[in-house]
Amino acid sequence: MISELREDIDGWCAESNWLVRTPVLLLILHQAYQQIGDPYYAGLFSALDFGIHELGHVVFSPLGEFMSILGGSFWQLAAPVLSAVMFFRQRDYFAISVCAMWLGISLYRMAVYMEDARTMQLPLLGVGGGEAYHDWNYLFTDFRVLQWDYRIAIATRNVGKLFLVFAVITSAWMLWKMFRSTPESKTV
Repeated sequence: MISELREDIDGWCAESNWLVRTPVLLLILHQAYQQIGDPYYAGLFSALDFGIHELGHVVFSPLGEFMSILGGSFWQLAAPVLSAVMFFRQRDYFAISVCAMWLGISLYRMAVYMEDARTMQLPLLGVGGGEAYHDWNYLFTDFRVLQWDYRIAIATRNVGKLFLVFAVITSAWMLWKMFRSTPESKTV
């Protein structure tokens, strides 16, 4: 199965234009560099993540308070994963790297929220009025792990870093394969 996937990626790269994807690689590099360098960096995907997070609360609200609170973070992670699945089905492998970057950034944003669970110093924003909950204070208290908020946040951030590094490596690798398969590159 892995060899078939590799062959499919090779074929896809041979048919794809590296030039139009170069700015996207630069975006991935920039966002990964900024996020890894500053865990509190609020880049291009922060507003998107916030909107999707809040939508998750609304979508899961019919399932009760616990699921409504968990639903925000679940939806925030599900969106890039579902996007990657969609792009996999469409055989757009470079777009999957963008989704990996988005997931890594989402995990970084979530880690910031997690590490604030005990101190609750972050300003809370909500949609629709009413009292805003601190999701991770609620969830960690419910799971009886509030004292480990910082450690869980570090682990979450490290997983996010893996996705960011994966995004950089795979997108650069595919861009290189695209470039090497163009007729002009073979004459150089």
